[in-house]
Amino acid sequence: MKKTNRYISLLLALVFAAGLSSCIKEDYADSTKNDKATVSLVFDTRAPGVDGQTVQAGPNEGIKTLRVIIVDSKSSTVNVNKFYDYSAEAGPVEVKTLTIMNLPVGQKDFYVIANEGSVGMNDIDLDAWQEKGTFDDSDKNELLQAVISSGFPKTEIAELGLPIAGVKSENITGTEDQVIEIPITRAVAKMELTLINNTGAPFQLDQVAMGSFFPNMTYLFPDKGLPEGVTYADHTFDTNATLDEGATKTFCFYFYESNAGADAYTIQLNNGSEYGATPILVEPEVEGGQQATPLTSVDRNTCVRVKGIIESKAWTLLANVLPWQHEEVSFDFDDTMAYTSKGWKEGTYRSKAGNNIRLYNNQTAAELNFTITAPSSLVRWTAELLEEGDGHYFEFDGPSSGEVFIGDATSAPMQAIKVRVINPDDEDYHEATLRVVATLLNGESYELDLTGEGGTAPGTAETINRYTLIQAR
Repeated sequence: MKKTNRYISLLLALVFAAGLSSCIKEDYADSTKNDKATVSLVFDTRAPGVDGQTVQAGPNEGIKTLRVIIVDSKSSTVNVNKFYDYSAEAGPVEVKTLTIMNLPVGQKDFYVIANEGSVGMNDIDLDAWQEKGTFDDSDKNELLQAVISSGFPKTEIAELGLPIAGVKSENITGTEDQVIEIPITRAVAKMELTLINNTGAPFQLDQVAMGSFFPNMTYLFPDKGLPEGVTYADHTFDTNATLDEGATKTFCFYFYESNAGADAYTIQLNNGSEYGATPILVEPEVEGGQQATPLTSVDRNTCVRVKGIIESKAWTLLANVLPWQHEEVSFDFDDTMAYTSKGWKEGTYRSKAGNNIRLYNNQTAAELNFTITAPSSLVRWTAELLEEGDGHYFEFDGPSSGEVFIGDATSAPMQAIKVRVINPDDEDYHEATLRVVATLLNGESYELDLTGEGGTAPGTAETINRYTLIQAR
């Protein structure tokens, strides 16, 4: 099997896998220094892998935009202040990689903000810190103590996403290419309210009213608690939903991290006349242990999963506070090469069993699609069919090579490899192995493992998985 390197962010318990990765290359030559380095920054919203149940990220809970500010710690000079827009990419985009060439060596402070448009920055202008300009201690304090106080609570995040931020200090040595992991953490929490209608009839849910546990502000960057002077308010969400008899429906709410106390965390349905404000109780972690206890606080980057059972005259609430992440957390990265397999196009092949692709015994060509998303330069790829012995039973239907020029990760064109059998009337069993190699401008070549339908990176695997193409009656 393919060997992977795990780049896992050290975050609070939470997120989103993704099989999607992209890489962008920037050149920041500085005439005032001779020592330069190539640095690859991995921005990861995900938490470490955890045992037990986890909460999968939604389609808009990842990185839509990304701002990276890099400051030289010694000279207090801004080396980089760049803004990237990934809103056109399919989500959730949980991991991004940025490769910076010719970054001056030295101790650097990395400030990363994702989806800055989702909240008000309280008059902080992130564009004000221009490259080669000054970023002193007062600027550092201003940014790290930035308070966000608008936009939440809410239910709709499709347009602007969620506020995410992180900071890290690292020494850039210049002795070799460096890969730096920068954990970035959502500045909000999530509540999933799943309602089960056991009333024996359809149930009209016009609104969900929640107690006074929504803070009016929080810090953008993590590990700072709540700002002085924070206040809490209740909030009512319009739902306008009908739950059929026996139906189950889930609603999602997003809010700033909260420490409102035991009496604040309640939920009421409609006007409360039948289903009044009910405390959210947290189930014990160990079955048969202590009784459920009232919810008293919710950290950022966590998900409160609440289950409500609606009976004819009453209802109950039980909750779990869970990591907001996929169960599998891994990210492959080597140098600046990145690609994504889209898999075999449905309807172009007879059957699929693992990495074995059985072709039609006719002129239909099986089609494999993939994209090369990095580096931002010219990449050439070549496909080969490796057949045993002297036989020749398969052929490409169209080009077996291509050139890709990548302006940015969002414009990576789709590549296609089409293969068909040569003699549809052949009744014997034949197979061939598909091998795909990509070559960069610097002459480095990588074999691509296209067997996984997601983002992968070449160069580190001891064994490359390949597809086996089969002709058989």
